[in-house]
Amino acid sequence: MILYLDTSAFLKLYLEEPESSRVHKAISEANAVCAHVIAYTEMRAGLARAVKHKRLSPDELAHQVERFEKDWETLRVLGRVIN
Repeated sequence: MILYLDTSAFLKLYLEEPESSRVHKAISEANAVCAHVIAYTEMRAGLARAVKHKRLSPDELAHQVERFEKDWETLRVLGRVIN
């Protein structure tokens, strides 16, 4: 199965939200995980917003951004311009 994650689903990997466990399960069952290139910017903004709304501390933000950056490298990114 090829799994496409939009930003709202992707955030569930880094923030505890309803349906987070379903996203984790879907990723574990997928042969490939895809996201659109715009999700990178949206994810960084969403994680920063979580600090503003006190869902993450600044230290937790740093940890989650590090996790996200590593995970991003494993995705098939759609809409990326290749020269």
